Amino acid sequence: RASGEIVVAAGDKAKEINQAHNIVENTRGTVENAWEKTKQYEAKNGIFDGIKDFITSSVDKTFEYEKENKIFARMMTAITDGAQFLASRISESSMCSDDSANLHTSDNEGTSNVSK
Repeated sequence: RASGEIVVAAGDKAKEINQAHNIVENTRGTVENAWEKTKQYEAKNGIFDGIKDFITSSVDKTFEYEKENKIFARMMTAITDGAQFLASRISESSMCSDDSANLHTSDNEGTSNVSK
């Protein structure tokens, strides 16, 4: 409940600040002005077409490079090999610790830790 009251208080404070400084209206006007200038610049210079062409070409070249060099497939193979290596090391390590625990248990058999 206390956190809800904090949220309400913060909302009220935000409304108060907005009423005093017209933040929402000023921001809306700035964004609309920037959008209009962007549209005018695009109409004059055609910059978006150039950006679209650049991105399309970059993606095409990336796919072509991947197809030729199989980077993703080699990366996945390396990750798989690494995971298999780690799994075998962990398995070997747990076997060694199990054997060690068994040795300690058999060493202590027949002796009592209780003092008479």
